[in-house]
Amino acid sequence: GNNYPNPFNSQTRFRFDVGIMGGPDQRINVAVYNLLGQRVKTLHNGPIGIGQHELAWHGLNDRGVPVSSGIYVLRMVGDSSISQTKKMMLMK
Repeated sequence: GNNYPNPFNSQTRFRFDVGIMGGPDQRINVAVYNLLGQRVKTLHNGPIGIGQHELAWHGLNDRGVPVSSGIYVLRMVGDSSISQTKKMMLMK
């Protein structure tokens, strides 16, 4: 699904489903990138069970520093080589 709210100010949340194609404990990597393709924040990197999950991004980078307003890309890649990309807009 899409992140909500979008655009966002302090935080945005998104839901995603993990299916059975990759097995019961798939490794999923969920990260936020800037428009230059630089990773800003890793939200999840590791095994995750089958089902629906929800993650949130609070507009901070991996060091806990607030990032500037702008467009960011959320990318999720799983073991089964399925990937999904969504655009998000942070407005301060």
